[in-house]
Amino acid sequence: MKAKLATFTLIAALIGSILSCNIPLPSGGQGPAPGGGAGASPAPGLGPVGVWMPCSYGMYGGIVQALAASPDYGVDKTVFAATSEAGIFKSVDGGSTWQAANNGLWIKQTTSLAISPDFADDHTLFSGGMHIGVMISTDRGNSWQDANNGITLLHIYTVVISPDYSSDHTLFAGTAGEGIFKTVDSGANWSAVNTGLGNTNILFLAISPQYPADQTIFALTSGGVFRSGNGGGEWQAVNNGLNTTDVRSLALSPDFADDHTLYLGTGGEGVFVSRDSGDTWTQAGPAGMYINAVLVSPDFMTNQTVFAGEGSVGIFKSTDGGNTWNGSDSGLAENHQMVSLAAAPDGTLFAGLYGGGVYTSGDGGSSWRDSKTGITDIYLGAVASSPDFAADQTLFAGSSHQGVFRSTDGGKTWEKTTADFIQVNSLAVSANYGQDRTVFAASGLSGINKSTDGGLSWQAVNAGLADADMTALALSPAFPDDQTLLAGSYRGALYRSTDGGSTWLDLNAGLPENTVTALAFSPDFARDQTLFAASYQGGIYLSTDGGGTWRDASATLPGLAVMSIAISPDFAHDRTIFVGVDNLGIFKSTDGGNTWNSANVGFPYTIYYRLALSPTFASDQTLYAAFVHVYQSTDGGAAWSPFGTAIWLRYVNSLTVSADGQFLYAATDGEGLFCMKLGGD
Repeated sequence: MKAKLATFTLIAALIGSILSCNIPLPSGGQGPAPGGGAGASPAPGLGPVGVWMPCSYGMYGGIVQALAASPDYGVDKTVFAATSEAGIFKSVDGGSTWQAANNGLWIKQTTSLAISPDFADDHTLFSGGMHIGVMISTDRGNSWQDANNGITLLHIYTVVISPDYSSDHTLFAGTAGEGIFKTVDSGANWSAVNTGLGNTNILFLAISPQYPADQTIFALTSGGVFRSGNGGGEWQAVNNGLNTTDVRSLALSPDFADDHTLYLGTGGEGVFVSRDSGDTWTQAGPAGMYINAVLVSPDFMTNQTVFAGEGSVGIFKSTDGGNTWNGSDSGLAENHQMVSLAAAPDGTLFAGLYGGGVYTSGDGGSSWRDSKTGITDIYLGAVASSPDFAADQTLFAGSSHQGVFRSTDGGKTWEKTTADFIQVNSLAVSANYGQDRTVFAASGLSGINKSTDGGLSWQAVNAGLADADMTALALSPAFPDDQTLLAGSYRGALYRSTDGGSTWLDLNAGLPENTVTALAFSPDFARDQTLFAASYQGGIYLSTDGGGTWRDASATLPGLAVMSIAISPDFAHDRTIFVGVDNLGIFKSTDGGNTWNSANVGFPYTIYYRLALSPTFASDQTLYAAFVHVYQSTDGGAAWSPFGTAIWLRYVNSLTVSADGQFLYAATDGEGLFCMKLGGD
């Protein structure tokens, strides 16, 4: 989450300029309303030309930062999930299905939730988020309003609510650098309460179940644990017995007033327990684990049950107050990194995963079921179209946490393939896909993977690769004949295969060791043997002998952080190629990459560097560039203008035009896939 701060700071800075460009924005920060039920997305072509529509039906999952069940869950079956990039989702059927609940959330990087103890009557809940601060809903999450008066830093990691909220109207909010703020008027006004707080980077807050009487609240900071016994008036460090300051989660016993018990999750040291209100701590296991979430059973007084969500191996459960622990992850996804845990009053458990969405358990954690349908906090690194799209309507989308998805109806619906690898950064489809059904995927963790049955099954093809962290991939346009493809890695290695991926040859001689960001074949590769390789801070390199030798083609580029390459389909005649350079925009060459000229006329900022060319570029001279909005040029990049509605505050990782030229697809960093109709019926 913290790694996203720089990107979102830049995005926030763009808001005024985007507005000044008269770009139409989706109402309520949500974009076009999906149809067809929870989590559904309309089919491409149902919207008017030039309007982005969410196209992620079937792509479910995401990073679930926080969960909150209604205090009246037995009646309303309501639970909320706060996701890293796609905002808040709501379920009214116990987690079986979810719908976005983001009306009013203009930035959807949410981190925390706090639900009123009297939710059945006041319908109130609060959310915390990055760059948006604290938001309040008084209509069960249907709409949100700003509640930040007095908060001086709108980067909120954690929000907690008083158990006597209906009377004292009290909440606390922890910020990423300016400490803790308190309100006693339901969020109308806030004031800082940091006296004695030795560290103001507040990671987590936990409030006593008996707060009205004991006024106790705990704060986890980058400097350890702090406690206040007077409602935040003063704080003192309570770290006696701890051997780490990497503190991540905290849970108090429901009977804290009598048993004074609380559990602390740490990074690398497992769970600690205190039975004296935090004065001293004892390591309780599971040893060596990274505990991102701790949950104490609502019936702790009778069952002594505690759950610990670990960062890589799932959930642990103790039924003796933390003395012994056992795995409790039957039914969880294989890649079960826990981020958050919550319990409903009836004992139903909810687990929020890093990428895997939500799982629920109705038997005390003995078994879990996938409950992420409708949650579309999907990080997509790539989208690719079948060359026979007009006939087969096939698309592939690669995700950071869910592997590869496939659609055979133009993006209306998606199915998860059997790909068991994650962090998919690039996809490439064979030019003869209609016959050979071949697709390749580059993974940041698992190297190159290949499917020869249209994505139904995959196998690693890494013989000869010294890297597993692959970032870029490209197939020869003559792949059916020459079986040639290129792959690049994070550390800057470049590889070529001439046998369909069975073996690889290192091509790094003469190339800089910078992260490979993009690779491209000349459309006329069979004749001209021309290749391009781009890298971050390494510029762009050109080969005219199929990768045997390379030369630097960056001499006239003002910057070397080349992020994307797009080659004219008629390259053999027009010699045209475009590159997107980080923070400098788009540059064009009409001499095969020997010289470059700026092509940024019409952009409010020179950050539009995700590129896609029309399949008929030779005749229509149309291309597209994306960042958080798409611009179009119809004169070969001479001038640009806004095109379509904004993908509001969504960073675009990959942009592609369907092979028939009818649809534009944008793979986003946290909200799945968007599609736009370009023309036709």
